[in-house]
Amino acid sequence: MNAGPVLPDARVEFPASGVVPAPHVLLVDDDTGLLGVTRELLEDAGYRVTAAEDGEAAIRELAIGGYDLVLTDVGLPGLGGVDVLKAVRARDRELPVVFLTGSPSLETAIDAVQLGAQRYLLKPVAATELLDAVAAAAAEGRQRRQRPSAADRQVDGLEAGLTRAFERALGSLWIAWQPLFRRDGSLFAHEALLRSREPALVRPAQMLAAAERLGRLGELAARVRACTATDDRAFASGLVFVNLTPADLLDPSLLAAEAPFVARAGSIVLEITEQAPLETGSRLRERLRELRAAGFRIALDDLGAGHSNLNGFAALEPDFVKLDMALIRDVDCEPVKRRLVRAMVETCHDLGIAVVAEGIERPGERAVVEELGCDLLQGFLLARPAAAPLAG
Repeated sequence: MNAGPVLPDARVEFPASGVVPAPHVLLVDDDTGLLGVTRELLEDAGYRVTAAEDGEAAIRELAIGGYDLVLTDVGLPGLGGVDVLKAVRARDRELPVVFLTGSPSLETAIDAVQLGAQRYLLKPVAATELLDAVAAAAAEGRQRRQRPSAADRQVDGLEAGLTRAFERALGSLWIAWQPLFRRDGSLFAHEALLRSREPALVRPAQMLAAAERLGRLGELAARVRACTATDDRAFASGLVFVNLTPADLLDPSLLAAEAPFVARAGSIVLEITEQAPLETGSRLRERLRELRAAGFRIALDDLGAGHSNLNGFAALEPDFVKLDMALIRDVDCEPVKRRLVRAMVETCHDLGIAVVAEGIERPGERAVVEELGCDLLQGFLLARPAAAPLAG
C-alpha cells in the first residue's frame, strides 16, 4: 500500500481524553509490513488501533467488543474479509466496515455492499484517501447509532445496504464518452458508457449486478438513456452508441413519445449486448421495425465473444457489428485471429454491415484491422473514455 506522506490537514482531531474517546479501529491485514504502516498512519492521525493478522484473530477481537470501526483486507488466509464482515453483521448491523483489496472482484464487491460495508478501497491507496474513508465511515457509524431510521429498522440489513448504495450510485451517475474513428482518423461517433461516483459501486459491472439483484435494471437503463440524450456536445459531433440488453430492447419506455431519447433517435445506435438470450421471432421483428421507423439504428456488440451467436446476428440484422476485443487483442501476432477477423469482415460487408474493431491498444493491432477492412476503430490507443466528448 502506498501510504505516502501524511499531510497536516489529514489529521483527525478528537475531544480530549475523558470526554469522548478517540474512535477505536480494528485493523485486519495478513501483510505484517502493511499492517504496521497502516497502524502507524491511523495512530498518528489520533485513532486507537488494535491489529489482527488474520480473520480468526479479528473475530476473537470482535467478541470482546468496544470497536468503532473495522478496517480489513479482503484476501485474508483462512477466514477472509467477507467472513469478518459477516461476523460483524451477526453482532452489530451499524458497526462501520471499510474493505481494502489488491485483487478486486465483482463477487466480493457485491458481498461488501450487501453486508453494508461503507467503502471498498483498492490498493495501493494514498494516505489521505485512506484517512478520509476511515473518518467518513466512523462519522456515519456515529450518526446511525444516534439516529437510526425507521426504514433501516424495518428493511432487512443486507438489502438495505445494497439499496442505499444503489440510490447513491443513481444520484451520482454520469456518462463517459469513448470515440469511434474512421480509418482515416476522423471522428465518426461516441459510445456512451455508464459511470458512477459511488465508491461501493464505482465499476459499471458492480452497478449492473446491484440493479439486477434489486430488480431495478429497467430504472438504471432509463436513467442512462436520459443522461445520454441531454448532452448536446456528443450529438453535435456524430452518432451516439448506447448499450442495451435484450430486455431493454423490448422495454415499452424505450419508444415513449415524451422521452428525450426518442427525439434523438436519428443520431442514436442501439448497441445490443447478448448478456442474456436474445428473444427471436415475430415479437422481436416487430420491435425492430418500430425502432427503425423511429430513426434508431442497431449494432450487435461483442461478435466473436463466447456468449454471442449467429442466431442473434441473423435476428437483429444490424447496421453495425462490433468485433469483440478478445479477437482484436494481438491480432497482428496470431494468424488464426487474423483469418477469423477477415472472414467476419467479408461476411458483414457482403450484407451491407459496417464493422467496428474495438479494444485496439497497440499500433500493430490498428494496422492489421485497417488492412482487413474494418470500417471503424475504437480503443485506448485512439482515445480513452472521458467526461467530455471530442469536438467533431
